[in-house]
Amino acid sequence: MSWLLTEASPVLRMGPVLRRWVVGALVALTAILLFSGSAMMAGPGEANSYGYSSGTALALATLQNVPLVLSLFRPAAALCLNLLSAVLIATTGHPSSPEMLLWPWLPQSILSLIAVCLMVAAFCRWREIVLLCLALAATIAYAESRAPGAHSNTLTALIFSALILGLGLLRAGRGAVRERIAQQEVLTQEERALRTLLEERARIARELHDVVAHHMSVVAVQADSAPYRLAGLTPEARGEFESIAGAARQALSEMRRMLGVLRSEESGGERAPQPGLGEVVDLVEGTRGAGVAVELHGEDPRALAAGGRVPETTQLTAYRVVQEALSNVVRHAPGAATRVRLEAADGRLRVLVENDAAPPARSGARAAAHPPAEPPSGRAGQGLVGMRERVAALAGELSAAPTADGGFRVLAVLPLGSGLPGGGAGGSGFSDGRRDVASRGATRGKEADRDDSRADR
Repeated sequence: MSWLLTEASPVLRMGPVLRRWVVGALVALTAILLFSGSAMMAGPGEANSYGYSSGTALALATLQNVPLVLSLFRPAAALCLNLLSAVLIATTGHPSSPEMLLWPWLPQSILSLIAVCLMVAAFCRWREIVLLCLALAATIAYAESRAPGAHSNTLTALIFSALILGLGLLRAGRGAVRERIAQQEVLTQEERALRTLLEERARIARELHDVVAHHMSVVAVQADSAPYRLAGLTPEARGEFESIAGAARQALSEMRRMLGVLRSEESGGERAPQPGLGEVVDLVEGTRGAGVAVELHGEDPRALAAGGRVPETTQLTAYRVVQEALSNVVRHAPGAATRVRLEAADGRLRVLVENDAAPPARSGARAAAHPPAEPPSGRAGQGLVGMRERVAALAGELSAAPTADGGFRVLAVLPLGSGLPGGGAGGSGFSDGRRDVASRGATRGKEADRDDSRADR
């Protein structure tokens, strides 16, 4: 019966002032019912006497009325204690006129029973309510077997108590339905987040395909034209070049098939070339046009793009990081001063986008007349998830966190190697975003289950 002691106390849900008044009122009412009930059960010769001694009458009256106060802390235990007193009275009592009593409850104690049933209906779980309904019915049936003449009175107690407990079942059932709906909404949000993650990964793969396909095409063309451009090649060398060209063409064919799998039905063929560091300047200028004060620091992006120091895949990732970070500034901190810094040193490209705290909100009239503009990026991306996936695909590092003054700072460190690390042995190069989303879904699902068990009360 450990379930009697695991429910939340109703008194804890009350305010301190209300708690004092309710507890005080119930204690006073319990005292009145206790002494009046004990006086009614004691004293031979009384019309309503049960034939008990004064001490026994006081103990049984206590068992019937103290649950009124106990129900503020443990409603189920309080009702069980009340039913126990009824069983004891039905077993040992000898009413002089049982047809005039709410046998085995006293007229005063029936108020305590109804109040305790109300607390059970309001705060217990539906499983507990079902068990307590059965216990109440069994108690009344036992009392009738001990005093058949009390049938009409016990039926009244049964109807009132069953009605109250039935309302409790209805409340608990509705609470369970609401919690199940909330749990399904959480699962739907997790599925949507996972779908967003997979869509962003597919988009990254399509963009990387465009870059890699260009290099593979150059390899195939150079291998095909080598016998015509280079004089004095031996037959073995010509065969090697032909083998290289064939392997490059086969790789291109396989990549095109892969692209067909990754491209969704809604995504049309993207004809424009993939952006690089050379387009960062235009991106910054476009963001200034959206109302954000952006400053570009560090090395010249166009010089980095033209110097051959940064691979095209790294340039694409750096551009997308800057694009998404500036889009977040426009969406979440319009008007905040923002700084973009690019530095290539020690075999790494550092991309820093940092903004100050957003200025105070504009008045309603000005905000309606001049709403924040959207950045001219065409597509805002998928937020931090997309940035982390892109950086992880190049074996880089990304940090994104608020600053002490209320701003936000995004720092990406990208290697200046081949730009396609391969993700280790058997790895894909992507971060473990699927596991992160799944683990968050499992955690929230468990929390929803715990909330569900609490709401069933």
